[in-house]
Amino acid sequence: GQNDVIEIPDLIDAVKNTDSVTIANKTAGIEFTGKLNLSQRDRDILLAGGLLAYTKKKLANSHRGHRDHR
Repeated sequence: GQNDVIEIPDLIDAVKNTDSVTIANKTAGIEFTGKLNLSQRDRDILLAGGLLAYTKKKLANSHRGHRDHR
């Protein structure tokens, strides 16, 4: 319901390693399992902290070793 407290324990581990996640409604005292329907890219973006952080990391990695040798 509205204002319920929802907890997803071990979310980072689930994003890294599985296709399912346990979701706990602490207010109602119930748990259920949800499916993580994510591509590897989606997982990488989430684990990087969002699309901007992911893009910055990818750019930084692609520029390593490509220094200007003037």
